[in-house]
Amino acid sequence: MLLFKDLFSVTSEDYGFAQNLFEMAFPIDERPLFHTLASRDKSKFSFQVVYDEAMPIGLLSHWVFEGGVVYIEHFAVAEQLRNAGYGKKILEAFMSTGLEQVVLEVEKPSTEIACRRKNFYKRLGFVDNSQQYFQPSYHGNDEMLPMDILSLKPLSDESFCEVKSMLYKYVYHKL
Repeated sequence: MLLFKDLFSVTSEDYGFAQNLFEMAFPIDERPLFHTLASRDKSKFSFQVVYDEAMPIGLLSHWVFEGGVVYIEHFAVAEQLRNAGYGKKILEAFMSTGLEQVVLEVEKPSTEIACRRKNFYKRLGFVDNSQQYFQPSYHGNDEMLPMDILSLKPLSDESFCEVKSMLYKYVYHKL
């Protein structure tokens, strides 16, 4: 059985697991510094370590915004457990809580691994949105990464702009 525990309530060993996975799974330009997570607004942000029984297997960080929009910021499964169905199980368990709208950013499909990631989310029911999107820097510079926004339900232009505004304001502090 899968269990989701808040990062700041786990053992120091599991905290270390989460930090190592976070820093190995995401390049520095696609993640904030790990120690800054503790200062985020806990009324909107959650960073969870995912367990299968007592074994930590992954992590999932997400934001809950106005209108029931949930943004999955980071999601990763321990490297030695990838391609064993855990990613699908974790996201299905997370989304089974009756979430209205879930959005996430994915790299443009310019490499094999980026294509595989995007197709993984699409197999779970996420849809592409055609609007152009750039992820701002986590580190205060002007560098913007071209990304795609996937969502459980298609985003109209107006909804896309609302989601983008929430991401820029709360996640990237750009408004």
